[in-house]
Amino acid sequence: MLVNNKYIGHFVMVAFYIIIVSAYGFGFEHSLYLFAEGPGYTYSDMNGYGHYVSSIVWIRIYWTAFCALLALIANLFWVRGQEANVKIRLRHFMQRFTPGNRLAAAVFLATFIASGGYIYYNTNVLNRFQTGKDLKADKAEYEKRYSRFSGIAQPRITDVKTEVDIFARERRIQISGTYFLQNRTETPIDSVHILLHHETVAHDLLISKPGAIVLEDAEHGYYIYELEEPLMPGDTAALTFQLEYRERGFKNNDTNVDIVHNGTFINNHEYFPRIGYNRELELVEDHERKQFGLDPRQRMAAVDD
Repeated sequence: MLVNNKYIGHFVMVAFYIIIVSAYGFGFEHSLYLFAEGPGYTYSDMNGYGHYVSSIVWIRIYWTAFCALLALIANLFWVRGQEANVKIRLRHFMQRFTPGNRLAAAVFLATFIASGGYIYYNTNVLNRFQTGKDLKADKAEYEKRYSRFSGIAQPRITDVKTEVDIFARERRIQISGTYFLQNRTETPIDSVHILLHHETVAHDLLISKPGAIVLEDAEHGYYIYELEEPLMPGDTAALTFQLEYRERGFKNNDTNVDIVHNGTFINNHEYFPRIGYNRELELVEDHERKQFGLDPRQRMAAVDD
């Protein structure tokens, strides 16, 4: 309706689709500016749409209001005769922009802005919005900061006692427990390196041996507890912990599907403390590592090595 020439109209639509498809490659991944896009969702017989309902509804409201506003503008510019001159079309637009149409445009615009603000509050304020490149940069930064600790001696977990409380409707879990640690190496251990899930909202860590936390990196979930006296070979200690994880609002991407309204599934690998530096959190692909100034990753030796 806005473009008179059909070939130019076809070109505009093709260009539009190319831009949308290419946007992800350039780091544009937010639902607020990717037309009709939104956080993915999963339907299951056990959980239904679950926590996805809120994001689905708000994204639909947002883009419906935007489309309604575009449709109104296109209708006001619509050529109803032979005259296609731009100045005349603008004059007709102003004539058709009656108080009723102005009210409709105001409602659509207000709905678009308000719903967009609420989506932004959930995706960027209550949660941390990260593009795929941001996530890779975090992994690279984690390795640059802490890979020097990958070879140091750390105690082994010999026994575990835990209690887990699940608040399904709130999408929140509380974990309390104790790790029984033992130095099974041949060298004294002067510090314990503890790795927590990066989305932990509250934590309390205490080791039975005197000492203090000397490094606390909540962004990467890395903590170092320095002992006043080293843990000698064969010595034992206890690590007690209190953790809480809580999902707030909805995210733009990477939605947590472990803690849901019905069918929560968590494991110690993700949600319990881990001891020592973890190479599983590093970037794997060499071309990605090169982008962030990292050396190629050492691969497993051949079977006949």
